[in-house]
Amino acid sequence: PEDDDRKVRRREKNRVAAQRSRKKQTQKADKLHEEYECLEQENTMLRREIGKLTEELKHLTEALKEHEKMCPLLL
Repeated sequence: PEDDDRKVRRREKNRVAAQRSRKKQTQKADKLHEEYECLEQENTMLRREIGKLTEELKHLTEALKEHEKMCPLLL
């Protein structure tokens, strides 16, 4: 009887520990997923910004080329 009680307590303790471990793993996975989502959003925003800056660079390069054609300092 005493050994049975010990086994039951040990089994219960192990079950609780396993539940805790699974819960911790799930929380870690959820946190990683949230971090992934945030990084994806940031990546999208940065890619848009790169696109805008690339367009601005093209525009300014063209403006500079046009200015160089008629700049009295360069002629």
